[in-house]
Amino acid sequence: MVDILNEIDEEIKQDKVFQWWKRYGAYVLGLIGAVIIGSAGYYGWMEYEERKVEERSQQFAQAVELRNQGDEEGAAQALARVADTSDSYAMLASFERAKSLINLGNTEDAVAVYDKVANDTKVDGLYRELATVFSVMQQLDTGDAEVLSNRLSPLTSEGKPFRFAALEMTALLAIRAGDVEKAKTLFGELEKLDDLPGQMKARASEYLTALSIN
Repeated sequence: MVDILNEIDEEIKQDKVFQWWKRYGAYVLGLIGAVIIGSAGYYGWMEYEERKVEERSQQFAQAVELRNQGDEEGAAQALARVADTSDSYAMLASFERAKSLINLGNTEDAVAVYDKVANDTKVDGLYRELATVFSVMQQLDTGDAEVLSNRLSPLTSEGKPFRFAALEMTALLAIRAGDVEKAKTLFGELEKLDDLPGQMKARASEYLTALSIN
């Protein structure tokens, strides 16, 4: 009797499962299909991205090789194509392209490249600050001294990675602007820094001496 009851109970369960599957099975299959397709799409996208990065790596290496062969114009053009992307090589290519443009005597375009990196919020802050330093460096003799000093100001704070360079260039800009006292103060500050590289310390001393004589 117990066995018969168990069989009946099992049939009822199976019937309920069948009815549930009949009602919702299509949705379950659709969901499983969506998950499978989504997973396939994700891994396909990952493989595509990896191929793109590998391709960009080769393009970057080829562009740098053109420079090594003395073809700065070709290097600048090739680097521009790599820089006009959204992957990790775009920023590196921008710095290298600016270098080629400087070697070609095209400082204005090089500054534009640096400024684009400096203003790109998607780029890591360290590289944005480095781009700012390079941009100002190329404009020390020609750019607006006050504007350039203001751009360097945030980089002169203690703990900033390019503080020494920013302070030195700010002092040079002060000389251009005719503010000798400010320049002397900045060079004096630099000279007293214990961790200042030897060459920069020597330059600071030389500038201080020259400014004091004049």
